[in-house]
Amino acid sequence: MPSNRATPPDAHDTNVFVADWRDAPMTPAEELPADRVAADIRWLADPAREGRGVGTPGLAAAGAYIEERFRALGLEPAGDAGTFAQKFDVRTGVVIAPATRLSLGGAAIAPDAFIPADFSESGKAAGPLVLAGYGLRDPAAGIDDYAHLDVRGKIVVVRRFAPEGAPYDTPDKARRAGDLRQKAWLARERGARALLVVDLPAKTVSVNARAVDLTRKEYDLLLYLAYNKNRVISKNAIAEHLSGDEAEIFDNFDFIYSHMKNLKKKLQQAGCAEYIKSVYGMGYKFDI
Repeated sequence: MPSNRATPPDAHDTNVFVADWRDAPMTPAEELPADRVAADIRWLADPAREGRGVGTPGLAAAGAYIEERFRALGLEPAGDAGTFAQKFDVRTGVVIAPATRLSLGGAAIAPDAFIPADFSESGKAAGPLVLAGYGLRDPAAGIDDYAHLDVRGKIVVVRRFAPEGAPYDTPDKARRAGDLRQKAWLARERGARALLVVDLPAKTVSVNARAVDLTRKEYDLLLYLAYNKNRVISKNAIAEHLSGDEAEIFDNFDFIYSHMKNLKKKLQQAGCAEYIKSVYGMGYKFDI
């Protein structure tokens, strides 16, 4: 047979291997730390653990497994009643009590029209509303919906989910940006009293059951004015809302006049009352 050594071409040799059989138990190789960790992960992540969800037998089994591993490693228990476990409450949902109420502008909202978040606290909150877009702050993407906003002591209103397209154009990015807990944390860190999340499944406007065809800018402008109803909104604030940081590059507010003129014309043609009013030298007001 050909040799695997440096044997000259067309030459052959014979390899003979000799072994001494020992009839004794085999000694297993020493288990490495990485092997132990991998074995623990495989056991804990097995589907039989049921995802280790709160209240499931899989979670109880996982806890018992970890306690046993701690004992095997020689660790001393420091939990409840001399064990390794420490019990604590986990909120898995909220019960909407009959006293739960929501009102906007003095008008009560139907109980089936809103749902408290499962991480909400019990209590009362009241204050002026402040629209903060999607409630995002993403320095890497140049997005800060709280820029130039004073929300301390107020109730922040944000859109659900995340803006369409870049930079949230993948399911994972959109999911992370739309996380409600993150939005609530951002509002709280800025001193907000409460957070309202609104869901707009379709960007449509109708007057007396008659659809009004608006551009995206016109729709955003109408929504911004409606959220700040009965308040005078300056041209600067409207420019920043519609164009963000790009508002600084405009020499005048002609683009606002154009959007406002087209919006008012379309609403009036559809039979809508003249709710949008100009306030000379100051801005605009959605007067209801």
